[in-house]
Amino acid sequence: MRFTLRLERRNYILKHFEASSEAGSKFFPQIFSNPEDLVSFINVYPPKEKKRQSPQRMAFVFVHPEQLHLGNSAVTQRKNIDPQNIISQDRNGHKIDIGMVLELPACTTFCVIADEKEDHFEIITTFPGNWAPPFPHAGLKGKDLKESLHFWEENILLKVR
Repeated sequence: MRFTLRLERRNYILKHFEASSEAGSKFFPQIFSNPEDLVSFINVYPPKEKKRQSPQRMAFVFVHPEQLHLGNSAVTQRKNIDPQNIISQDRNGHKIDIGMVLELPACTTFCVIADEKEDHFEIITTFPGNWAPPFPHAGLKGKDLKESLHFWEENILLKVR
């Protein structure tokens, strides 16, 4: 099956391709200069891992065949960050912590979250690094909310100072 990217989702994921003061991961422009480059790549190379997130939503983890660093990951274990370098921010009505760092670590993997359609996968988001659940929000229920809360208690989003 092939992957597609709708315009409104493209505009949403641009934050992972362009310079931004927001916390979060970024793709290296020499590997993926825009979302279309990434879509071309994932329509050729198979994912390393797949994870079903809901009846229609899948997460895919990809690796460049040459093991190239393709971006900066913005998630790490909370224990790796000095508590003095943690700030809090409200996202979707939930408090999230952000670890302030000098630089984001380079990574060789990236994740694509996509909804399964009859004959294709429609991309919801993509980001450098390994799979991470969404931040807690009102739409998460039951085990999905529990998984998200647990993950973000143990891990932290990173931002360059």
